[in-house]
Amino acid sequence: MPSPTAPPSTPAIPPIGPSPLPAPHYTIPYWRTELHPLDAHRSTPSLPEKCEVLIVGAGMAGVSVAYHLMDGGAEKGERPEVVMLEAREVCSGATGRNGGHLMHPPLLSSRLTSRLKLSSADAAEVTAFVDAQIPALKRVVEKEGIECEFQTTRNVHVWLDEEEAEDVKRKLKNEERSDLWVLEGELEELERLTGVKGARAAASVPAAHLWPYKFVTSLVQIAVDRGLNLQTNTPVSSITTVSSPSSSDSNGTYHSVHTPRGTILAHKVIIATNGYTSAILPQYAGKIIPWRGMCSHVAVPEKTPPLHPKLTRTFNIHYGGNAADYVNPRPDGGVVIGGGQQTYLQERELYINVADDSSFMGKEKYFDGVMQRNFSGWEDSGAFIENVWTGIMGCTPDLRPHIGKVPGQTRIWMLAGFNGGGMTMIFLAADGIAKMVRDDIKYEESGIPKAFHTSQQRLDSKSNLLF
Repeated sequence: MPSPTAPPSTPAIPPIGPSPLPAPHYTIPYWRTELHPLDAHRSTPSLPEKCEVLIVGAGMAGVSVAYHLMDGGAEKGERPEVVMLEAREVCSGATGRNGGHLMHPPLLSSRLTSRLKLSSADAAEVTAFVDAQIPALKRVVEKEGIECEFQTTRNVHVWLDEEEAEDVKRKLKNEERSDLWVLEGELEELERLTGVKGARAAASVPAAHLWPYKFVTSLVQIAVDRGLNLQTNTPVSSITTVSSPSSSDSNGTYHSVHTPRGTILAHKVIIATNGYTSAILPQYAGKIIPWRGMCSHVAVPEKTPPLHPKLTRTFNIHYGGNAADYVNPRPDGGVVIGGGQQTYLQERELYINVADDSSFMGKEKYFDGVMQRNFSGWEDSGAFIENVWTGIMGCTPDLRPHIGKVPGQTRIWMLAGFNGGGMTMIFLAADGIAKMVRDDIKYEESGIPKAFHTSQQRLDSKSNLLF
């Protein structure tokens, strides 16, 4: 899903309350067409009475934390007792509904300093963190032998609006990155270089694409094999703090985690629920906002001759203003395409503070003909919409994720609110959370950027860059 913003000219947003829990049924994404044996798994028929660590959410964030917690330590008996609760099935939320690719945006540094108002040092820290994600994912895929179609590639950003393209060209000159390739030329030359019709500015950056559901379910399989107790279809309704259940227990306070199937006492809790976070932590209402987007899989008819030029890279196409699509070519000859914001930006009720991925937005036909309209060589491809789905992102008014210990709470951590760009942050953020939980280190020692640290100051802030 793309990083979203709403147009400033539209009506004001009413007060935002806590999110509802995920809808029990949902639109089916392309990535969930080949289900893993652990998709709806319950490690034990009943919930355990208590555990050392409890993770809420079995998407990329929660599962990555579980993997890092369970990685190593077997010889010394140091693996913690970990339970994972998922409201629906494994990877049925945002990770299982995204575009299946990640990259370092070409104008990230400029955006961090000009729009998010970060200092140069803080922006550099975020940039380095984003840069490190693809190598980290590549290492774990190779280390664990994960079959998820992971492949490093290049991403091409293309700007079609002439005025925006000129502004982008000026900003690209200030991006000091050796891995950023700015494609030069007039309209005809840029169309030839990118394969995108109407290209007026273009830049290429390192990227990767993968089957996100297969990556997450492979990680959860590893964690379960190492002792993780996975409990799907077990939504968490609330968390309360209680005293130690036993006078001989030296762990102190516990958290009582309430579900329709019973209650678990957990010494430490990690919230990895992204757009649904305020359903469990109501203090994050209006600070992590459910934000609906749409995505599609566009297929080509069987026996279609190979298309030229063949798409070997991922794309982000910017149409002007807030309108952009992302395009991820698939080995089957089709593409995953997400975006289409220009069709619904003025209808805020369709997407802002919407936590329902069981319904559509009425804009699905937008994806019909996207490839033919934008890519040379696709005019007579016969490409058609095979599948469309919606997904819920978690967006924050300051456009930064909330990561770290929940303010005012003892031994409750979180990582959520990734503004549609979680693939570029989650895996190493989860590693940092795991270190805080397991090794009792401070946030400042976790390797996570300072700008992402959740705090009471951020919860109290009135600033809003979203709308």
